[in-house]
Amino acid sequence: TYFGRQQRYHGTRIWTTYYERDFIEGLATDKIPDARFADEPFMLKVARLLGQAAAPNLVVGRTDGKGNVTFDSGDEMILFDDEGNPRRIVVADHAGTFNDVTSPLAAFAAGYAAPAVSRAKRLARPAAFIDAYVEAFAKRLADMKTECRLKRHVFDALFQGCRQGPGTFSDRWKAALARLESTDIPELTRVIRAHISAALAPEGGAKNLG
Repeated sequence: TYFGRQQRYHGTRIWTTYYERDFIEGLATDKIPDARFADEPFMLKVARLLGQAAAPNLVVGRTDGKGNVTFDSGDEMILFDDEGNPRRIVVADHAGTFNDVTSPLAAFAAGYAAPAVSRAKRLARPAAFIDAYVEAFAKRLADMKTECRLKRHVFDALFQGCRQGPGTFSDRWKAALARLESTDIPELTRVIRAHISAALAPEGGAKNLG
């Protein structure tokens, strides 16, 4: 209820949309200290988790609405086991999901090369990180494609209870699935690797990529 400086509005009820969620006890992927990556097992585990998380993020077309990929920017949280080892990544905010379900997945290759590029420049063994990231990404994408083919009726039914019609979540989900089905995953992986190499080459990174 409003009781601010505009007295003529005093007593006005202002309805605000909000949601509540549990606190996520983890570390944002973009806030990991560089020193942690000196531990190679830790580095490789993070690379694989990032790759695995990037695949579904790509499939659902998560962007800022202006063509820019929304990933690895503070919404992805790494959860750790009791020994402090990276266990999995959860997404704390799904804003931007289904913003772009029509562009070819290869159009986002540069955005999904970025997590590897930004870290490779600070690593002693960038090739190991890049390979782990890209291979995990490609495997997760291929597994999703296979699962979708085997259980298509389940995927198709996901938004059946929601509003139907052009532009709805149901409509966008169908477009996202069709796009995944038509994607050449090895070619997409090649394009992402090409973006990584091109981004690192000006600073001499290409010679370290193995």
